[in-house]
Amino acid sequence: MLMAWKVGSMKQKRLSVCFWHPPPISLIKMNIEGAFLDGVNYGGVGGLLRDKHGNYMTTFSHRVQFVTSPFILNC
Repeated sequence: MLMAWKVGSMKQKRLSVCFWHPPPISLIKMNIEGAFLDGVNYGGVGGLLRDKHGNYMTTFSHRVQFVTSPFILNC
């Protein structure tokens, strides 16, 4: 089980356990995440690509302007 703490707080929060599932043989898999700080006008996205064996291929990250909600980064 993964555990996380809220920034500026000692409150512990339980996170669900996630498993990586490989893509079909002829494809690669891209995992993407986004983040932002409330009150700041930008956020970021990043991700990585893996082959069918889970081998790392490449990563990327990018700063995103005018982010006011986590929903913007998930679109």
